Amino acid sequence: MAKKISRKELLKGPDEFMTFSERAVAYVQEHSQAFIFAGVAAVVLLLGYLGVSWYLGYEDRKGQEAYNKAYYELRKTEASEEELTSPELPAELFEQVSSDYGLARVSSLALPQLARLRFQEGKVDEAISLYRRFQEENRENESYVIMAGFALAACYEARQDYEAAVEELRPLAEDPETFLRDQALVRLVRLHRLNGSLDKARETQETLAGEYPDSPFLSFTEGLLE
Repeated sequence: MAKKISRKELLKGPDEFMTFSERAVAYVQEHSQAFIFAGVAAVVLLLGYLGVSWYLGYEDRKGQEAYNKAYYELRKTEASEEELTSPELPAELFEQVSSDYGLARVSSLALPQLARLRFQEGKVDEAISLYRRFQEENRENESYVIMAGFALAACYEARQDYEAAVEELRPLAEDPETFLRDQALVRLVRLHRLNGSLDKARETQETLAGEYPDSPFLSFTEGLLE
């Protein structure tokens, strides 16, 4: 049978908590330099994080201000019907948003605005490059990618490269879940017609009529095939 320890003997023994505390203090004292380095590193990381967060917030604010200025000039130009060669061309301001505030969240939204203006100036190749860049920077936003696809098809159509335009819209028309699929089908009917592919135009029109019988564009596509 184990010997019973008396209360008096217990009181004489070392306090376990105090023993642990003493060991902890001793450990810290022995490794004080390492703890100092760790503390300094933590402070540096924290300051770095705060600095980056502040800078990104600053970029966002300045980028948004620049974008708002460019958009205002665009609306003013369109309202006054100024020539696109005007020195106050909004394209210059949108280009500045993209080049000077690349870290701002609004930066990529300046690309399609700039691309549209380049297209209107007749700089179709530059517009295509900008729309491609916009797609690459917004791969996770399906709606943006699709809308850029429509714009790219319009650019290729302007170059009379109807086959390339068809290839831009084909994936959108073939996926039943695609946003604005009916619009892709409508445009494909017209592109096939322009390209001289009447059989493909009729086939696409039948798909449109079968899957979107209430589409207001049915009469338009039917007229293309008469």
